[in-house]
Amino acid sequence: MNNHHPVTAPDQPIYRGSAASALGQQLFDIKNAAISRDPSARSRLEKTQNRNREILEAKARQENRAAGTPSLAVGIPSDGGFSLQAETAADLSAAGFGNSEVLSRCDNRILNPDVQFSNVVAVDEKGRINGLRHGGAAVYTTSELDELTQTTTALRLNKLEPQKLTGLSSASDEMLLDALFLGTENRKVFAEAYAFKCQDQVINGSGAGEALGVVNANATIKVSKESGQGAATILTRNLSRMWAMFHGETKNAVWLINRNVASALDELIVLAGTGGTTPGIVSYAPGGMYIKGVPVVEIEQCETLGTVGDIILADFSQYTTANKGDVNEAMSIHVHFIDGQNAFRFIYYFDGQPRFAEPITPYKGASGAKVSPFVVLETRS
Repeated sequence: MNNHHPVTAPDQPIYRGSAASALGQQLFDIKNAAISRDPSARSRLEKTQNRNREILEAKARQENRAAGTPSLAVGIPSDGGFSLQAETAADLSAAGFGNSEVLSRCDNRILNPDVQFSNVVAVDEKGRINGLRHGGAAVYTTSELDELTQTTTALRLNKLEPQKLTGLSSASDEMLLDALFLGTENRKVFAEAYAFKCQDQVINGSGAGEALGVVNANATIKVSKESGQGAATILTRNLSRMWAMFHGETKNAVWLINRNVASALDELIVLAGTGGTTPGIVSYAPGGMYIKGVPVVEIEQCETLGTVGDIILADFSQYTTANKGDVNEAMSIHVHFIDGQNAFRFIYYFDGQPRFAEPITPYKGASGAKVSPFVVLETRS
């Protein structure tokens, strides 16, 4: 009886132990041993292997681009991601937000990196009836030895929890050779994109998973259109009523409009009997257009003429934003490694909302009258 056992070897990663694969490996090893003794054969083999490798890599790149393979989210250092210099993020942030017409006017707060949200203490002011101020504080005339009347300022907490805003781009190995392009144009593009996104949220944000914009906020007053007012129009009466319902400091006030609103404002005049016209509610100076002496600024985020949000009167010092510091920029060489591209990731955290929860009842005024730091004109259609 044959008591000899077959000699076995542990499986290798690319060979699974079958008889055919074991024999193939043996023949491959014999061939390599022969080639190693023949310099010319070894050189031919290396050239063939290099050529085959180039063909396979080129084919893989072509197939990957044709299929539109999405990039993987790589964010750990061991996979090639690494943070760039702090100066890079600071430059990006300054370039985008320094030129923002809205964000620069807001009450901006920066949260510490380890803080998830912030409760901002705000005055809960809903009315100024009977001389009350700041949610309940009042001063009374008191005779000597009379008991003083106590009042208390009402406060509330505005919870600001910056939400994640992301941007992703890629650049080929060849493009990286042009450091000027990568260092200026790419960062400039994303700086402007972040400024646009945050400013859009301050104006139009829903408040659900993003900032609460003034157009959708409960604190904003929507002025109704005039009886018989035509579609996509603005009347002098509209602007006068918006101004009457505005509650804010004139020095902080601004009118925001869509660019196609400007022509409608140009046509506004005030008739003075049969003798001509008087200076209208709209005026002009070297600095631009003004309504009631308050500057008018065109922004992309305002709606088109005739739609609510096409013209906004606001005091953005009464709007609080929160962020977690500069835009974080990171790079990975592995996301698109097979087709020679480098991924650049940008992350920023942002939130915002008005300080007031609702419009305010003024000290003196018609019954039911309200005022607010944010006033818009309802849709005219």
